[in-house]
Amino acid sequence: MDSQENTSKENSENNFEFSSVFNKINEINYEINNMSINDFNFIKTLEKWRLESHETIDELCKHVLNEYMNRTKQDIDYLHNLTNLIIDNFNKKNNFNDSIQKIIKIIEENLNQLKNIPCEFDSLMIDKSTYCLPTQIDHIQFDLLKQSNEINSDLFSSSKSSKICLSCCHSIEPHSYRLCLSPQNSFYPYMQTPKSIINLISDYWFTLATNDRHLLTIDKSNLYLFDQSLKIVHQKSFLKQQIKDICWSTTLEKFIFISSTDIFTFDDKTMNFTLFDIYFNNNHPWQHGTCSETSLFLSTFGENPFIVELQFYPSIHFHKRYQSEIVCEQNDAINDIKYSDNNLAIIIENGLINQSYLQLYATKSFQCISIVSLGQGWGFRTYSFNHRYWIVIDKYNNQIIYILNNGNRVKTENYLTKPLNIVSWTKYHVVIKTMQTLNIHQCE
Repeated sequence: MDSQENTSKENSENNFEFSSVFNKINEINYEINNMSINDFNFIKTLEKWRLESHETIDELCKHVLNEYMNRTKQDIDYLHNLTNLIIDNFNKKNNFNDSIQKIIKIIEENLNQLKNIPCEFDSLMIDKSTYCLPTQIDHIQFDLLKQSNEINSDLFSSSKSSKICLSCCHSIEPHSYRLCLSPQNSFYPYMQTPKSIINLISDYWFTLATNDRHLLTIDKSNLYLFDQSLKIVHQKSFLKQQIKDICWSTTLEKFIFISSTDIFTFDDKTMNFTLFDIYFNNNHPWQHGTCSETSLFLSTFGENPFIVELQFYPSIHFHKRYQSEIVCEQNDAINDIKYSDNNLAIIIENGLINQSYLQLYATKSFQCISIVSLGQGWGFRTYSFNHRYWIVIDKYNNQIIYILNNGNRVKTENYLTKPLNIVSWTKYHVVIKTMQTLNIHQCE
């Protein structure tokens, strides 16, 4: 009797458990059948982000418009007052007609410029790093007996669930991701592990430069050009001494080699060097160089350094010398200069106090935009990446430092070995030179 009662009780419990499970799976099935993807949190968050992004752009446009309107109104009022002044003082007996005609011509030119001032707005860059889609859910594993025929495997033949494993079921981890337009979350190269490594021993930090086609580097006796598949496309014996820096000029379409006394251009198509005639009386040795669209900037080595701007057109010629604008303290030395988007980044090192700084200048006015402390160390190098920020390498502390164009220091991370130099190559790659290798890092 007891056995029958126990059996009846177990059956009742099994029926209740089966009913609960069956009801639960029916509830889930009903929810799946009636759910709308448009109600998912991802879609709502994406739409919120889209609206906020439009609001941000609208606010920026309103700010630019108001600033432009105010400045232009001031210019118009000035021209209007000037014309009224001429009218009020105009006298046929005065012999000022020539002068007045010149002023009128200048007013007309200014007025025409106000109405037709050339302008260009850079397009907004949205790349794959701006967003991050969640990964798909894992295959759910069922713990079933192999001999069980209760589940029809045909049900899964056309879905990704066809790979059913007979093992313990595990929980699905929630996916965490974030959409953000802030620069802190945008498009950083992955520096922990290089995508590719080129073994190349060199004692010189300077032996690194790029253009759209080639990566140029030098070992102890040879110059190499690598294409984007990292194949050597050209090789040339290289025995020039005292080369201090290399940069690329998009205007000349040539690499520029800087020695302490001479400047050379190098054509990567013909593999020929040409001495660059620069008519500038300089008793200081050259050290670093960088190019804008119109100019070559050269810095000097040693105490009381300065920067010289040489313009390319109509022929290479001296334009201006900068010293007091950049050197503030005794024992300051220029350790690197790089140009990007009308800005000049200058690394200043003071050996007496063992401190280095990144100074950002507007090239048109040479006004200082920002000064960023890099801390203790020496041998810092920098490069602009994708027009978004400056990457600074710190070989003293084996670190990589990221600095926005406005001078805000975003983050610092350790590097796997002592970095000597850095360049960007294409939109997605950064090349870092060490004593033994060239490490090519890719943006994820």
